[in-house]
Amino acid sequence: MKQILKRIFHHEELTREEACTLMQRMTGGEMNEAQTAALLAAFQMRGVKVDELVGFRDALLQACVPVDLHEFHPIDIVGTGGDGKNTFNISTCACFVVAGAGYRVAKHGNYGATSVSGASNVMERYGVKFTNDADKLKRSIEQCGMAYLHAPLFHPALKTVAPVRKALGVRTLFNLLGPLVNPCHPACQLLGVADLPQMRLYTNTLQQLGIQFAVVNNLDGYDEISLTDEFKVMTNRYETIYRPSELGFSMARQEELYGGNTPEEAAAIFDRVLHNEGSKAQTDCVLINASFAIQALEPQKKIEECVALAKESLESGKALALYASSLPLTNKRTMTTDILHTIVAHKRTEIALQKEAVSQDFLIQQLGTPRPSKSLKQALAASPSGIIAEFKRRSPSKGDIAPQAAPTVIVPGYERAGASGISVLTDPKFFGGNLKDLQAARPLTHLPVLRKDFIVSPYQLYQAKLAGADAVLLIAAALTVNECKALGKLAHQLEMEVLLEIHMEKELDYLHEHVDLIGVNNRNLGTFHTDVENSFHLARKLPKELLWVSESGISQPDTFIQLREAGFRGFLMGETFMKTPSPEKALSDFLQTLAL
Repeated sequence: MKQILKRIFHHEELTREEACTLMQRMTGGEMNEAQTAALLAAFQMRGVKVDELVGFRDALLQACVPVDLHEFHPIDIVGTGGDGKNTFNISTCACFVVAGAGYRVAKHGNYGATSVSGASNVMERYGVKFTNDADKLKRSIEQCGMAYLHAPLFHPALKTVAPVRKALGVRTLFNLLGPLVNPCHPACQLLGVADLPQMRLYTNTLQQLGIQFAVVNNLDGYDEISLTDEFKVMTNRYETIYRPSELGFSMARQEELYGGNTPEEAAAIFDRVLHNEGSKAQTDCVLINASFAIQALEPQKKIEECVALAKESLESGKALALYASSLPLTNKRTMTTDILHTIVAHKRTEIALQKEAVSQDFLIQQLGTPRPSKSLKQALAASPSGIIAEFKRRSPSKGDIAPQAAPTVIVPGYERAGASGISVLTDPKFFGGNLKDLQAARPLTHLPVLRKDFIVSPYQLYQAKLAGADAVLLIAAALTVNECKALGKLAHQLEMEVLLEIHMEKELDYLHEHVDLIGVNNRNLGTFHTDVENSFHLARKLPKELLWVSESGISQPDTFIQLREAGFRGFLMGETFMKTPSPEKALSDFLQTLAL
């Protein structure tokens, strides 16, 4: 031990093998706390050399809990920390943007040490359960594009030196090692550092290890690209100093990147950015870091092209969708933020994947001679009840309702009981449905069938027609006015009626000539709070020439009667019936109570 200390004091370098052995002794408990403290202090004063850093890394990776994700060719995006800036979780946000662009990310992180909230803080805040189970991590990266590796679960050897590190209270060589000891050995890395000497050290280290990389540093001392000044990028191929304006970004102010005073505040910023509702400075910082991560993965791409890919990932909702899919469905925070935003973002990703499997042109070719449609509007107008009975298995607010329910049983039963129309939920992730449910139901009923889903693309209309839908639901809150009009026009061209769903008065602006029925959703799709008073409130504003449909929260006969008196002729009801052992009987009993 004395000999090692003397060599370090005399600025002699250890070989890679010597450094590996030294780290094994340190983390293996062969040194007492005084010896460990002396070594850490000595390296802190003298500095760590490349071969030494690689040797220390070897020792920690040999002792870690391994996980093999090489088949996914993932990237890790991480900052070294220690810049004292307390920014929001820029690198973690960037991970989801990169994943949303179609790449795989294996994020290695921990709780915040020099900031209010580290990567693990924010992931834990949203209910993510940390694991070192290789199968679970593989499923995560397959399904969500990202696996999160909580460092303490993979490096039990570090527990030995934890008391010494805590007692010293300063950065040590272990802080340098953190970004280098991802247990899955990622093939690519974006690494943010706080100063130029560290930048050179990491660049030389990553080159020696044969890893594709981009090491970034904002020249005013941020361990990521903060856009608050010029920034430097060093890769396997080049090193360049950029001005933000050269890549189409504005300069940011330091205060615009502040991560808040509490983990809750940090989580809120993180959430807003992924919902594409962050400030320009917050959003730009995430995009620029994600862009250089994409270029590290695909060096042949120009950085401008990578910026475009990152923007598309965030603005299209793909990044949010992957983030949402990585969270537990019952996560309280997710449920109280904006569920609709989350669902729509996931829907856009879902459609993109479906298009890769089956093109829109192929769907159009399959249309052939259009099947004559049944009018939902006429059916409701002619019916004494006007009940659109809905087939659904689950909901984001209630979880499973009837997970094993079969449309081949429920839908004919609804018709026998006296329904005026059928609604089939076809969303897989949040409502447990699919298009096969609609296809199965269509030949088993003479009633008009509504495809209920979060329709945001013409692709879904072609699907609906092929599956046998007579009508489709368009949700104002999920669309722009122009999108709603274009989708309505195409639905009519495909001989399907349009039920336009609104929740508030301002969404009456979405009305256009291709709307056949107007629905008032009594459930706020942002919070999933239900209040039937919403229908009564909006009834005074609805156009008389359209048939009105009240949706959600209708379970009592008295409420039904009052809604009919208010002018509603359609009633979308699902949960009231589906939660019972026999939806057919529940509907029949409901109608008998009404004496209809």
